[in-house]
This record gives sequence, C-alpha cells and structure tokens, in this order.
Amino acid sequence: SLVTPPEDASEEEQTLADVFPKGTYVSLLEVLSTANACCHFLDKSFNHFLHTNIRQRPSDNAFFAGLIGLGCNLGLERVAQVSPLINPSELDTAATWYFSLENINNGSDDIISFTDSLDLPNIYRRKQGLLHTSSAGQKRDTHPESLNASPSYKYFGQRSGGSIISFIDERHLLFHGGVINAAEREALYDIDGLMHDNVLKSDMHSVDMHGFSETIFGATNLLGFYLAPRLKRLGHQHLYAFEKRKVYEDQGFKILPQKYANETII
Repeated sequence: SLVTPPEDASEEEQTLADVFPKGTYVSLLEVLSTANACCHFLDKSFNHFLHTNIRQRPSDNAFFAGLIGLGCNLGLERVAQVSPLINPSELDTAATWYFSLENINNGSDDIISFTDSLDLPNIYRRKQGLLHTSSAGQKRDTHPESLNASPSYKYFGQRSGGSIISFIDERHLLFHGGVINAAEREALYDIDGLMHDNVLKSDMHSVDMHGFSETIFGATNLLGFYLAPRLKRLGHQHLYAFEKRKVYEDQGFKILPQKYANETII
C-alpha cells in the first residue's frame, strides 16, 4: 500500500491566517485609525471651512467619533453619551466646521488612492490592465419624510422608502454612492457615478436591468466606458450597430444587430 509521508512542521509555509489578527471582529474605530495612519486622510482632506480665526483643531478621536456617529446613523448625541473620553463640544466642532461633502469625498479618495497603490488588492483583478466596476441600488424604507422617498408596496409595504446606489470595483473599492428616489430608474445615475470617479478609471461597468437603457448604453460608449449589463430575456433585446449586418457577419460575430443607430440624431 502507498502511504503519504507526513510533512515536516518546520517547513510549513505561512498563510494569510497567520498574518491577520486572531480576533473575530475588528472595530470600526481601529479600521479608521489604521487607514488614517497609512494615508493621513484627516490631515490632508478634512480642512476647516474658514481660513482665518481658526480655533484649536479637534483631536483625531473626535473626527473618528463623528464619522462613526453620522456614517452609522447613530447621531452625534448618542455617540457622545457612550464615549466618555470624547468632549461633546469638540465633537460638535469637528462635525460642524470640518464635515462637508467635499471633505468627506476627498478623504474617501485618499483611502481609495492608497489602496489602489497596493499590490494585494490587484490580485482580485480578472484581467490586468482592465478595471471592471459595477453599480446597484438597495431599497431601504425611511421613517422621516424625505424627497428621495416614494411608496412601493413590493419593497416597503404601506411605508415609503428610497434606494441607496453604490459603485464598486472588482477589488471591493467603493468609489461613489448616493441616495435616489425608489421610483427612479438606476440607469439615470450610471454616468453620474462613473464621471465622479476621481481616482479609479473604470473600463467596463456592469449593471442589472434596472441600470440599463439603450440611451445609457450609447452615452457610456461615447464617453469611453464599456457597459456590460446583465440582460434579462436576451432574445427580446434589440442590438444596435453603426455598420450593416454583413460587416459583422464577415467578422464572424455570432450575435448580429437587428437595428441601426441614427447618427444624425446623435
């Protein structure tokens, strides 16, 4: 009989499990603190609204508390109550004078830019030199009144809600997001997310049927993005082309166009 000899324990290779912490959970505070230690996004991007008469800058912990409180929808008051080491006045100053949409987007870009420069995330690319991104909406019910909320019995029953649309690449880097009306078609916001990508440059973008339309298909092509929707009922879709059908037959295309784009209208 054949017997496989045991491996020498001293020759075992180190795995990723040996590198990462043994704890099951990593706190959000540790995540933010580690990210700031690597790319210093607080110092570079979170600037005071005013450039004169600036009081002492709040501590990093106040910024972290504000980001967690607002980002997790807990509220600043609740975070201040459960964080005895955080000065409520300092927390309020950080949120009031340093938290703007521009600062938050710039801070997010700092983290994405640093992560993009690492070698490890790029092993998740299916093809080097081509960045594949995607976007989708997630329905959420809303309790207070909102301009982005609309009734939808399918998702919210008797309540109203909105849709959180997120843009992410194949390395799980979230580069854009927003809240839209649940009744709106996500396709209207595909170009918005792709054009707001200040760090990553998408080559191919995937969406579901809710993020697809013929107009968006043509517009993304003109802007230099390759739209790759996951089409439902493919046999019922119409494929448009600029050239005659025979041009594609001669090139060996298996799926041939049924309609032609009107360049005059474009």
